[in-house]
Amino acid sequence: TPPTHDILQRKFSFLPNKLITESLRCLENIHEYSHPPPLPNTPTPVPRIIPTTNLDTNIITWNASSLNTALPNLQSLINNSIGNTAIINIQETKLTATKSTKYIQNLFPEYKLIFNNTHALTRCIQQRMPYKPGRGGLLTLIHNKYAFPGNITKVPTPANISPYLQIIKINNHPLTPWLIIHMYMPTHLEDIRLIPHLKTTITNQISAHPNHTYILCGDF
Repeated sequence: TPPTHDILQRKFSFLPNKLITESLRCLENIHEYSHPPPLPNTPTPVPRIIPTTNLDTNIITWNASSLNTALPNLQSLINNSIGNTAIINIQETKLTATKSTKYIQNLFPEYKLIFNNTHALTRCIQQRMPYKPGRGGLLTLIHNKYAFPGNITKVPTPANISPYLQIIKINNHPLTPWLIIHMYMPTHLEDIRLIPHLKTTITNQISAHPNHTYILCGDF
């Protein structure tokens, strides 16, 4: 039952009479707006199925916090992923040796593996860089359907930020090429000074690769 003026006045005696009157007017029907106009009689569109436009690409990004201990979880992730996972970006691999990369490659034969390892001791000696325990380290797995010859290019990054930044170009010809920017943001006090260098390198690479699709992955 709609409220009346007397009912509202008894229930809300503190309200001014004019406000009660205006409130009741809000409940009145406005005939020309009470019912929407009927929908136009248009035929239901028939969806077109174009096989060449079915280009869904699943991308996973994951901080492994040491790949050596996370390998079983990585295998499970790949095996149980919904759909066909094309690209997996992994941060904090903490890998320093090259022989372990061959072992990992054998575990995932359907993927091309692209490593940016943490600084190995011999590399630091050659480049006169201070050696620090492994932090960071990036790994990208790219499914073979994209990793055919000539389609993948790893863009070099400066040695001091290599464990934190990985840039990969996927040509995708004749479609739009991709620039995958894979980053692990430094968080330790002695490493945060690298953040401006990361920013500058990313900006320069975007400027150097116009008309690309930029995909930013990682742990920020």
